[in-house]
Amino acid sequence: MNPLVVVFAVAGVAWGVVSDRIATRWPAHDEADLPAGRQVGWRTVVNGSIGAIALGALPGRFDDPAQLALFGAWFVALTLLLATDLDQRLLPDLITLPLIVLALIAAISGIDPLVHDAFGIPGAIAIAIVIPLGMWLISIPFGVDAVGIGDL
Repeated sequence: MNPLVVVFAVAGVAWGVVSDRIATRWPAHDEADLPAGRQVGWRTVVNGSIGAIALGALPGRFDDPAQLALFGAWFVALTLLLATDLDQRLLPDLITLPLIVLALIAAISGIDPLVHDAFGIPGAIAIAIVIPLGMWLISIPFGVDAVGIGDL
């Protein structure tokens, strides 16, 4: 086993737990709706587990250090987004908007191995339409606000 997998997985657990703790207090929210600083619970376990799986899988997928750094940063941000979404049903712009810049840099520099190699630009555009549309259609039975605009 690659020792880097273990390092990334342990870092993922730690970051998942820290992200959960951050999400209980940030962004600021009305304590009447959500108690700030809630106790460790199922969300903490989910965030730690997903962080370990996501970050731990990266060294096995990417050999190129630039791609590993890019997707490491991406998954760190996504882990924090998961924590805030589970805790507050919110995806803060402070995290999502810089990810757009990160994706643009990856696309321009050519270190993004996902869209360019597999589908090309027309396929990427089609996927960008089909996936949110599918998510919206799946959410219809769950009522209004089941899936927010940030999710789409």
